Amino acid sequence: MIALIIEDDDLKMDRLRGFLANEAPAVQIEVARSYKSGLLALVGLQPELVLLDMTLPSFDIQPGSDGGRPLNLGGKDLLRQIKRRDMRCCTIVVTGFDTFGSGATPVTLAQLDGELMREFSEIYLGSVYFNAATEDWRHRLRELVRTVPQLEAGA
Repeated sequence: MIALIIEDDDLKMDRLRGFLANEAPAVQIEVARSYKSGLLALVGLQPELVLLDMTLPSFDIQPGSDGGRPLNLGGKDLLRQIKRRDMRCCTIVVTGFDTFGSGATPVTLAQLDGELMREFSEIYLGSVYFNAATEDWRHRLRELVRTVPQLEAGA
């Protein structure tokens, strides 16, 4: 089984990778750090599990490059791509933000979670609020990961 982590923050990436290695040692863990590299990895790897950040840079951040325009809801756009391509993967959003957008109509994580559950019910398992200072995110992520059918089958 392949798990893909799409995340641009090094600390969060390391924590998620360590979590998966501990919870599902047989899983092959791959990483992508932006919208573009995430989309390429999704298409190329066809992972069974995706841990997806919601706010992503357009491109991988390199020395001398800022990663292009930040995509506030880049994770949602990737969910649309997964659905459009009829890919069968279980997706969990892991984010350090509890609100998205700015101005008069910001969206809370709870609102976004409900929206994603309605729009992507076949591929979306739920969201996890990541805070490196607590362990709460681990408990929530463990609950969601344990619902992945391929893990239950011992793949």
